[in-house]
Amino acid sequence: TITSSNSLNSFNLLSPQKATIERTPLPWKELSVVLIVLTTESISFQYLFPFVPFMVRSFGILEADVGFYSGWIASAFMVGQFFSSFFWGRMSDVIGLKPVMLTGMFFTAVTVALFG
Repeated sequence: TITSSNSLNSFNLLSPQKATIERTPLPWKELSVVLIVLTTESISFQYLFPFVPFMVRSFGILEADVGFYSGWIASAFMVGQFFSSFFWGRMSDVIGLKPVMLTGMFFTAVTVALFG
């Protein structure tokens, strides 16, 4: 146990000293790239919702089942992202993050263009 005030002072508990706190600037350039990627990813996910019911109807599905199958199609997008994330995570460890990010953004743009 600590019994003397000298040992408490060595831990800076009793006599607070003014410490100089250096601020670390935020990497705005890198954060803006991450923000753009996350925004476009969410837009590509939200982009399909207005069109899916019409696409499902064009398959000849009964009107009562359109919502059910539309939900499955929307869920398949996120399930596909989940399962492919393991592959892309491993690839980023092997070849680097930047090529993987660029490849992912490229194919997201291509599939959104092909879908619409």
